[in-house]
Amino acid sequence: MAFARLEDCEAFAARWGGWARQLSITAADALTVLGDGAAWIWNRAAEPFPQAAELLDIFHATEHVATAARVCFGEGTAASRVGTERVRRQLLGDGWPGLCDAVGELVTPGMAETGRAAVDDLVGYWAGQSSRLGYYARLQKGRSIGSGAVEGLAKRVGRRLKVAGRGWDPRHIDPLATLTIAAHSPEWDDLWRPSPN
Repeated sequence: MAFARLEDCEAFAARWGGWARQLSITAADALTVLGDGAAWIWNRAAEPFPQAAELLDIFHATEHVATAARVCFGEGTAASRVGTERVRRQLLGDGWPGLCDAVGELVTPGMAETGRAAVDDLVGYWAGQSSRLGYYARLQKGRSIGSGAVEGLAKRVGRRLKVAGRGWDPRHIDPLATLTIAAHSPEWDDLWRPSPN
């Protein structure tokens, strides 16, 4: 299920408990909260889902690694791609310890100050997520480690709304977002099954 609203994060998060009840999801269910690393997501999810596991979305995690690698090795270089992939593999295999080892390898003698600052920023970002990196165990159980489907829907909604030269009446944004999400969901065919008449 996917939900979309044009509202601030606090108002949106306040709806999670109600949506969960409508879907018969309880706080006792084995849930995972996938987040992009923003503190507000973890903080607000803990209220209706105090037993939920937390996992940093692998796509956002890798994006931060790629940004640091581009600064360290140059945009579009083979070294940047190799560095990103090495850190990603360590992250998927060993979580926080593997990440620390791989990021440490990014630091080289004579590294430019901009590269060192990028690595420092990366370590600072990851330090707050160290308990949310259990990718290997989840993959072994066939469980998701990313929010690709949700991100894809968000991009589709965004493409509809952010066309150059288009202005939107705010009252029409939520219905359009809901329609776009429904059109890309498994329920669409059931909702629009042709009438036998």
